[in-house]
Amino acid sequence: MTHLTLDKISVHYDGQPAPAVERVSLDIAKGDFVVLVGRSGCGKTSLLNVAAGLVEPAGGLATVGGKKINGPGSDRAVVFQNDALFPWLTARENVAFALRLRGVPA
Repeated sequence: MTHLTLDKISVHYDGQPAPAVERVSLDIAKGDFVVLVGRSGCGKTSLLNVAAGLVEPAGGLATVGGKKINGPGSDRAVVFQNDALFPWLTARENVAFALRLRGVPA
């Protein structure tokens, strides 16, 4: 049974001449271990960010358990290679982010 589905996902960034990801489809079953391999700039991180709910695709549909991914959720996580903050959030909002996902008031 498919747990994560990326169906014809496209990601475009403003000011870039070419899409970061174009019409990529992938079905991943619960418990599968998947590795994305490719050269720098080929769209691996963009695809992972769509699956995590950090980036909304320009086209296609991303679902977890049959439900559309509308943003970050407690059922998914990203482990960054380097320390990272969400640049669009304040320091306080970054600290409160995980609490908010769990329904804890900040």
